[in-house]
Amino acid sequence: MASIKTQSVDQSFEGILWLYLHHRLSNFRFNICVCYLPPDHSTRQVDKELFFDTLISQVYEFQNDGLFYICGDFNSRCGDEYDYIPGVDCINMRSVIDFTRNSYCTTFIDFLTSSNCCMLNGRVGTNNDFTCVSSKGQSVVDYCITSYENLHFFQDFKVIRASDLIIKSKLNMTGLDARSIPDHSLLYCELNISASLPSCHTSGKRSPEFIKFDVKNIPSNFCHGDDIHLRLLDTINGLETNEVSQCNIDQVYTDFCAIVSEEMNQKLHSKVIVMSDSTYCNKRKRIKKPWWNDNLSVFFNDMCCAEKLWKKGKLSRVSCVELKSSFVSKRRVFDREVQKAKRKYWYTLQQELLLESKADQQTFWKKIGKIGIASERKTLIPMEVVDANGNVSSNVDDVLLKWKSDYADLLNQTGNQVTTDRNIPVDQSPAVLTESDFLLTEEISFEEVFNVVCKSKRGKASGVDNIPADVLCNQNCIIFLHRLFNWCFKTGKVPEMWNNIIINPIPKNNIHHKKSKKVLFQQGRRP
Repeated sequence: MASIKTQSVDQSFEGILWLYLHHRLSNFRFNICVCYLPPDHSTRQVDKELFFDTLISQVYEFQNDGLFYICGDFNSRCGDEYDYIPGVDCINMRSVIDFTRNSYCTTFIDFLTSSNCCMLNGRVGTNNDFTCVSSKGQSVVDYCITSYENLHFFQDFKVIRASDLIIKSKLNMTGLDARSIPDHSLLYCELNISASLPSCHTSGKRSPEFIKFDVKNIPSNFCHGDDIHLRLLDTINGLETNEVSQCNIDQVYTDFCAIVSEEMNQKLHSKVIVMSDSTYCNKRKRIKKPWWNDNLSVFFNDMCCAEKLWKKGKLSRVSCVELKSSFVSKRRVFDREVQKAKRKYWYTLQQELLLESKADQQTFWKKIGKIGIASERKTLIPMEVVDANGNVSSNVDDVLLKWKSDYADLLNQTGNQVTTDRNIPVDQSPAVLTESDFLLTEEISFEEVFNVVCKSKRGKASGVDNIPADVLCNQNCIIFLHRLFNWCFKTGKVPEMWNNIIINPIPKNNIHHKKSKKVLFQQGRRP
């Protein structure tokens, strides 16, 4: 226990207290939240919506810092309501013993499903029981909560009544002492992290990292060659010859992603991006500074640290001549490196423009348009139209009427309309197929897939499969996708990976409102 550090994290909201346990010799951190929500119609009643909104914002804030665990008295009786989304979340059902619901039920369940958390009560272990036993009856109002991903870390959940603890401790309580026995039970569970978290035994703090590929400079031999062509053909042929099942198409698409990832690792330049805190993040400093680089971040952070030490020395009235000298020298080094980076960037940009002017005039003028004032312009749709006589009109009524008539002509084509006799019922009239019907039922052509892949936006973030759209613009990948799309169109099945998305929630709470007030007061205005 000497290597464990305990500290309070957040106690800004009454009834919610966050603590964390941090191992001094490793980067393991365990966040614990203790909650108390007063019952409905009590003298200490709080706004339940504000309570759970605050709690979910704190969950989003601390969920990436390690394991977290929430426990407390929520005074919420949920009955047999699902604390997860059936068909979406793959977790076991809980054993329900309290089938009553109260006014906090809906809000509490919404909090659990929104934060991807679930109850340990009745789900982990076999010794489940009512958590509150009073003169009014028995109920379950105390819960232990954790996220779906961390559910396997918790084992042997138990509800131990206070009377059972007294009997086990062999205490003889009579009279006044017996009436002071708490009516709430003790919730107990075991946390096993020794086998699942190897980082607990490694020293030093390591930030999350990922590999970023240079998709702007894809070589001409990427995904080219007979070996890649044969591997992709074998993969798609195995899908078309086997039975129609979801497992087969998932495996085929996984193999395709593995082949493309292998090509990316072998033929594309990459670098490891280490995710760090806001102090060393370059994104904030790179805004409107295309010449900024990682070395400038290091010099800038050194200069800021020297400035903080100098200011602390002035406040403590300590001789700060050396601290000031260190700050001035580091500031001079930073300014010199900034000037070097600017000159190098503009020189490189000038050389690229000279080469583009000789090779590709279209790319040259595009780059020229991105320099200077042109990069700050915004394209707006003008409120004006050209009438049938060729005159430009800025009247709002004329503009809206023109837009209305153009859209009416676009959506109500008269060339391929089906006409039927009014004397013949609709269900007995002969079916007439138009050209658009054939376009919707025929197979997807190779040209369609080629055009869509080539026109896809470049430089965008990849999805769950980690395959950017830039690497798919080659013949072998398009052939594979063409056959895969047609197979999906015929069978009605798509890879399960296509149904998954990455969502990064950005919680907002009262802190932003307080900051806006502070900014307005600093500007001399009243909010």
